[in-house]
Amino acid sequence: MAALMDQTTLKAVARDVSYEVNRLFEAAALWPHVPEDKGRRLILEALLLHFRNVLDFFFGAAKNADDVHASHFFDDVSEWKPAKPAWLEEYRRRCNKLLAHLTYSRVEYDRRGEMSWKLDDKLVLVRETWYAFLNALPQERRQWFP
Repeated sequence: MAALMDQTTLKAVARDVSYEVNRLFEAAALWPHVPEDKGRRLILEALLLHFRNVLDFFFGAAKNADDVHASHFFDDVSEWKPAKPAWLEEYRRRCNKLLAHLTYSRVEYDRRGEMSWKLDDKLVLVRETWYAFLNALPQERRQWFP
């Protein structure tokens, strides 16, 4: 579907991409500083939701016909092939099992003491990937991302 997208549609969806990335970075900046009794877990949940969406945008394969992927913003989709981090599938699965879906797996994660998230290095990679994506875009399309 993406290969058939016109410039107007791509430009419009670029705002949504920017929204996801900006909310991820805003939540990441807030999360360490918010006390637990003031909503720290809520901030973490927002962070993880946007984290998952951004990971899929950069590294995922489109599962649905209308999924937006970073490669769609290049005339030749092979121009965007970032190396997938080794932790990608584990963290996507954790986001799905511990955040996006109500699962029995949560009990097992808790029993194993795997309910915490180590995100610092992952957020650094996402930030670097965001800037690499923007720098790889043609100048005209780079301006679509506020």
